[in-house]
Amino acid sequence: MSREIFSHPSLARIRWGSSCFHGCGLPLGEAGVLRVPEGTSIVPEEAYLKRQDIRRVVIPDGVTEIRGHAFFFCKSLEEINLPETLRVIGDGAFNLCQSLREISIPDGVTEIGVAAFEDCKSLERVALPGTLREIGPGAFAHCAALREIVLPEGLSEIRADAFEGCERLERAELPRTLTSISGWAFARCRRLREITVPEGVTAILHGTFEGCESLETVFLPEGLRSIDRAAFAGCTALKRVELPASFRAPEKQRKLDRAGIPANIRVYR
Repeated sequence: MSREIFSHPSLARIRWGSSCFHGCGLPLGEAGVLRVPEGTSIVPEEAYLKRQDIRRVVIPDGVTEIRGHAFFFCKSLEEINLPETLRVIGDGAFNLCQSLREISIPDGVTEIGVAAFEDCKSLERVALPGTLREIGPGAFAHCAALREIVLPEGLSEIRADAFEGCERLERAELPRTLTSISGWAFARCRRLREITVPEGVTAILHGTFEGCESLETVFLPEGLRSIDRAAFAGCTALKRVELPASFRAPEKQRKLDRAGIPANIRVYR
């Protein structure tokens, strides 16, 4: 693409229209490298949807937002460079990028949208910034190669299904700033062995850890008020669940029964 197309004395920034390059065969650089043009501020919805020829993406400084499904089902995409100016990764932005192996999200990003990296089946490493406040529903669901996730201090909410079906996930470190874990957030993480829920979390919702069949040890915080039905259903390897003393009350014992926590492994502080 000729640089002159974007040259004008008064041109300060570029906003692409939705699906502007979908199916148009925008020329690539060396070995399948796509360089988003300098001056771009927003990568729009579906901009590079289903582009099978893209192997690497370079996004320039100045881009603040990658909108919904911008790189959806770019199944050959292996590497992406995100700029320090980025603030928002939209819904489904990299969904089904099945060759992507790692992603480093820069400081400044506060939100990762719904299903943003869902079904990135080769994704092994994720680095999250300290500025992150919310992980959207299904953001990393079915990332089957992901083995570890360290969630940054400052994060307050993990939405429903965020890491559901990450079958090789062995370790998840939750930050002290966390206040909410929505339903099925870690369901069917079949290799997860231990989880410590931080003090700010007051409720474990329906199905949060359902089907974590290797989970052995769980530490639940003093501030916990309720555990929903099936929160730990199918966690057949459970050996020890540490609970606040308030859960000795008969009505809370019944909640533990419904949550899937056997009476003989409950330890009260």
